[in-house]
Amino acid sequence: MNSSSDHIFEKIKFKLDDGTIDPEKALSSPRAHAVQSEEVPTVVCTRNQVPHMDIPSRPTKLSIGRAWVAAGYVNTHPGHFSTPADYAFDEVPVDMSCQEASGCSSLAFICCCLCQKLLCFTCFIERYHSCSTVYCILISKVRLRESAADRALLSIEGQAESVRAAFTKHPDYNGVPYKDPPRTMGDGFAILQSALLHFFYHQDILGYVTVDEQSLTAQRPIWESIWRFDHNTVISYGPWAEHQRVLLYSFFFPSDYQTMPVDELPKRGKRRIHIMHDVRISLLKETSIDVWFMRGDQLESVHSRCQPGSTIDMSIWWITKEDGFSWSLHTSLLRLESTSSLPYRKLLEAETFSVDADFHYPRVFNGKQTWTFKFRLTKCCCWLVWDHQRFVTDLINEFLGDTPPDLISFIPYTVKIDFDVTDSFEGILLLNESNWVDPSEKNPENVEAAIVGSHFNISFTMPFEDFLPELVSTTYALRMENSLALRLRYPPGSATAPIIAALARGANANVYSTPSPHGRNSKNKDEWHEIWRTESITCRFDYTYHPNVSKIASDLPLHVLQEFLPKPVEHPKDVSVLSKFFLLPPDHMNVMLEIGGSEVMLTGALIKCIIELKNNYFGLYDSMTDVTHPETAAMTRSIYNRVPPNAPVEAYRPVEVTVDLRVFNIRAHCLTYSTLSEEKGSFCRSSCFRYQKKLFISGNLKVVLRLTKY
Repeated sequence: MNSSSDHIFEKIKFKLDDGTIDPEKALSSPRAHAVQSEEVPTVVCTRNQVPHMDIPSRPTKLSIGRAWVAAGYVNTHPGHFSTPADYAFDEVPVDMSCQEASGCSSLAFICCCLCQKLLCFTCFIERYHSCSTVYCILISKVRLRESAADRALLSIEGQAESVRAAFTKHPDYNGVPYKDPPRTMGDGFAILQSALLHFFYHQDILGYVTVDEQSLTAQRPIWESIWRFDHNTVISYGPWAEHQRVLLYSFFFPSDYQTMPVDELPKRGKRRIHIMHDVRISLLKETSIDVWFMRGDQLESVHSRCQPGSTIDMSIWWITKEDGFSWSLHTSLLRLESTSSLPYRKLLEAETFSVDADFHYPRVFNGKQTWTFKFRLTKCCCWLVWDHQRFVTDLINEFLGDTPPDLISFIPYTVKIDFDVTDSFEGILLLNESNWVDPSEKNPENVEAAIVGSHFNISFTMPFEDFLPELVSTTYALRMENSLALRLRYPPGSATAPIIAALARGANANVYSTPSPHGRNSKNKDEWHEIWRTESITCRFDYTYHPNVSKIASDLPLHVLQEFLPKPVEHPKDVSVLSKFFLLPPDHMNVMLEIGGSEVMLTGALIKCIIELKNNYFGLYDSMTDVTHPETAAMTRSIYNRVPPNAPVEAYRPVEVTVDLRVFNIRAHCLTYSTLSEEKGSFCRSSCFRYQKKLFISGNLKVVLRLTKY
């Protein structure tokens, strides 16, 4: 045992035989009553100090149940201790106290209650139960153990039943009103619910530096918290909850608009400091993860479900280095299944879904921040409709918020995203005529196309570096490789399905490539037919756009503003007024697509699918219609008739698009009924396709082919 900690264990007189602390004796200690003077339990945590907790002196008298709440005073609390901060650790035995709380449907820990009247919503963690015969909802043990490099290791182990963490509106808040949460589940917005929680907390009681300088990597002081959630665990989050987190963080860690000093590492003979705090979350049972947000007045959500063994790990640096402050996140979700609240609910399935995120903040308060996200998936299947693009865009806009731009609070940052899928990927597109969609889960009557392969990667950077920029440029790099194939499926009730099946069986095509082994939902050869095979696809998108600026709300009444504001611009109703619409400078998109050596089964169905792909994803009918709900007269399905009369003109800015498509070494087979001697096909060494569209009234098309019959 560390000799510097021998006196600590000698002073402890209230330990049980198994080494745990006896709460009854701890409560009778004089310091346990002397330090408890606050009104409500509070948790205080700063970047330069380890957290401590104040516990009220009067016990909580509630209906039933018993719980023990333990707190360790490991730092100086102003007004309570007269010893300097460096020597406060010497009094750990007398500073450690326990408080008995009896009751059920009660608060076990209350967080952020210092700001109860200053913030609209208060976050709290509670334990609850509706049955009047349940006891011992919260059980915990506090131990002091031997430490490898410090004086002692403080360990707290426990479990709690029926845990709930939620944002609840405070009745005494009288500040600026804020919008209500997107969904109220009981009392407030519950961000976490679990029937059983096992928690472990380990923290070294710091000793002294015995070398020239404390190291950043070797023999770090232990400081970690481990949370293991059992059955019936639900995690809910979203833009509204993120905004509440920002408010709470800003309350406890307000910006002082100064350059943070570099924390000096202790020298020999000085007290060691904590370098990093590790948080590990384990999901022992099937867990639901929900994201809730609002699109106008419509409640939207993304529901996900992961299987046991999923983990969430966070490492937070507790010091400021020369390059600033940083923290990292690693998430691994097993057998993830995600659905959306759109009429077509299918979204994503993956065997493993991992996220590695690094966040770096410079020492200068308004210096450029860097957020890096690396998504890693295996055996992934994704269903894509164009409504998902609007769905994700609205979700991102909700996270960004609609707060008017403010130069004082503006902080530049860059988001780097790398999305990588290995060990088989599958993307399914819906190609129904006029984008009618059957959302049935069993035997849907949809025309589907599946792109399968071994490896998929897309990476891009979103720059938010300038204050109110006029133009923003982003580049998306996409690559697919290894056993790529395009598969087509017609529903069994379609008149085209037996024709395609008969051609696939009866056509005499001397195929050189082998079928792709990838894909999970499109492996049924009786319904899915491969019509294109290749080994690599590379795509690059260069997108330059005009960002929309949030409207600044005025305190003046609308009838007063109408006298001074210009009249709103009306949308064009016919071609004669299109010139007014084109006064807005267009956005620009350049697409470069290269497809490697390919083998194609050429049929009329392939041409039909290309046309429907253009209409459903980039053309007239990019908004899907549910076939299970009858279309009303008020519904407008074409994109030209779907513009609301009061919609902002900036949202419908024209786009100039240039598409450059290059396909090399194409071997095409025209599928027909033929004998072995009547095989027909063609070979194309290279194919170049260039299309440029300017606004809505002009377009250029150039096609270059080099064909050879065989």
